[in-house]
Amino acid sequence: NLHAAKDGVLADIRFAPEIEAKIFRKVFYKKRGDPVSYFNGANKALGIVFMRFASLAEMQDRLNRINQLITIDVLS
Repeated sequence: NLHAAKDGVLADIRFAPEIEAKIFRKVFYKKRGDPVSYFNGANKALGIVFMRFASLAEMQDRLNRINQLITIDVLS
């Protein structure tokens, strides 16, 4: 699930090339300029991404660094 860490206006969702290559489907519920809320439940999700990894170790590595690989920019 993609989510915001604070209330505001969605400015951008950025994916590092390292994770972009693993994404096979993206579904966005919000677009740039939409108001967003701090994530405290599924109804506050901005979208969802589906990924495939070559191994469990690769998946664990990427998920441990997910906040550096996927950036959600929210303007206050």
